[in-house]
Amino acid sequence: MSLGFSLIGDSSLWLTTSVGSWGINHRWVEGYSTPQEFSGVWEPYGSGEDNLVLPAGVSSSDSLILFTKFELKTHNDLQGNMAVADLIYLKDPNTFPDAAAYVCWSKAPYVELTGFSLITESFGEYLLVRREKKE
Repeated sequence: MSLGFSLIGDSSLWLTTSVGSWGINHRWVEGYSTPQEFSGVWEPYGSGEDNLVLPAGVSSSDSLILFTKFELKTHNDLQGNMAVADLIYLKDPNTFPDAAAYVCWSKAPYVELTGFSLITESFGEYLLVRREKKE
C-alpha cells in the first residue's frame, strides 16, 4: 500500500561566488568562477509562511526560498551590491548553459528566544531572485 507522499530531501544546487575586481569608473569587472555543487531545499516564494519581503518590481514567480546549511553572500549584506552576491543555479550551468541564475538577495533573520533551541543543525533561509529581473 502506497501512502502517496514522500519526504523532502536535499536537492543538488550550484553556487558561483563572484570573482573579479573593481575597474575604471568604479565598475565591477566580472571574473570567472567555477560552479560548486552544494545541497539545500528550495520552494517557490509564497508557498509557505515567508519571512522575507520581495524587492520592489520583483514578482513571486521570479523568486525562490532556499534552505541550506551553507553561509551565502547576499545582496543585502553587501550593501546593495548585486554584482558580488552569490549566484545560485537549480541545474548545473556547465551541463545546462541556459540554466537560470538566481541572485542570493537576503537572509531571514532569526531571533532565538530564551529557553528555545533548534533541535537540528542551524540553517539559513534565503530569498533568491532571478538575476535578469534585477539587472
